[in-house]
Amino acid sequence: MDSLRSDADLVQDGKFGEKGNIIEIDESCFFKRKNNKGRIQKQVWGLGVVERDTGRFFVQIVPNRSAATLIPIISHWISLKIYQCL
Repeated sequence: MDSLRSDADLVQDGKFGEKGNIIEIDESCFFKRKNNKGRIQKQVWGLGVVERDTGRFFVQIVPNRSAATLIPIISHWISLKIYQCL
């Protein structure tokens, strides 16, 4: 895996899917349990975007997975041509 890149590098490369590349978008929940037992202590949601052809990716921690939270992030990072197909 290449070294992690900053937001500035991602912006310089353009939005995901601009060159017709296939992209994948997914949200994930990360949580911790004390001693791997019992109830979940804390949940953290993340949104990830991967460009299959180039391997370029972006992950952002989000407060929740509601449409009001995710759609602005997706529209910021994904090419409008791709986004209109959703």
